[in-house]
Amino acid sequence: MMGNHYVKPHLLIIPGLGDRVWLYRTVVPLWQNFGYEVSLHAFGWNGELGKLAERQELLLKHVDALRGQKLYVIGASAGGVAAVNLLAERPEIEHVVTVASPLLPKDIATKELLVGSFRQAAAFLDRSDEPTRRKLVSVHGRYDNRVPSELSKRPGIHAVELPTYGHGATIVSALTVNSAVLREYLG
Repeated sequence: MMGNHYVKPHLLIIPGLGDRVWLYRTVVPLWQNFGYEVSLHAFGWNGELGKLAERQELLLKHVDALRGQKLYVIGASAGGVAAVNLLAERPEIEHVVTVASPLLPKDIATKELLVGSFRQAAAFLDRSDEPTRRKLVSVHGRYDNRVPSELSKRPGIHAVELPTYGHGATIVSALTVNSAVLREYLG
């Protein structure tokens, strides 16, 4: 409650490498029905935007415009890595859910931008304390050929396995038919 009116919690969804915001728009009404204000942020993994710091700055501006609202973040695939780095910069975020995201990358990144983002996230997770790690949950598919489940698990971070096959199917499932798993964690 702010003043005399209810303020919905805000859910920020960050897509992965394809930056397919148009595709993620299809789940916005579902999450609005669950009681969230929803926004999407294309990180610009494939764009001409510039360096990692410039892309992160745009994401921080997006989040800063939401100040005063409880903020939850879902990052899909590489978007989960961006979400972890966002938590490092904005610890007031309530919870972060990564979906099919590599938290222990092993030579799977081919883009310099992604490699830099992985390194930042890994360094943050290595130094993060228990209360910070409790803000994170990693959702992964049992049979994800792009981001194997062992790369989505990290000591001290709660992990949830979905009975899915394929990278895209895990993401779609988590955001739709298995969204209760995410909503339970988000609160």
